[in-house]
Amino acid sequence: SVAYVGGGFWERGLHNVLEPAAFGAAMVFGPRIANSGEARELARLGIAERVEDFDRLAFVLRRLLTEPDEARSRGSAARLYCEKMAGASVRMADQLEKLVGPANRRSG
Repeated sequence: SVAYVGGGFWERGLHNVLEPAAFGAAMVFGPRIANSGEARELARLGIAERVEDFDRLAFVLRRLLTEPDEARSRGSAARLYCEKMAGASVRMADQLEKLVGPANRRSG
């Protein structure tokens, strides 16, 4: 029900946030999220929580684990975010096709 997404405290940056979001987990991650547009958007929307230090991480995790309604609400919002974003590959392919012309598509 609650996920800490690693990498946000280190130089390399955040790991994938879409997997826990798709499973409906409330998410918490560290401050370095420049490599993840989804993380920036989830934090901006208040669906996931970005924390600046380990003390705040412990506080937020404790709160989400002891307030299951809050965790469930954030997790549901995360899943809904993923559902709304579904089909991005098809939309991207359609846009590319408009720019460069039709691709040879195989059936099946």
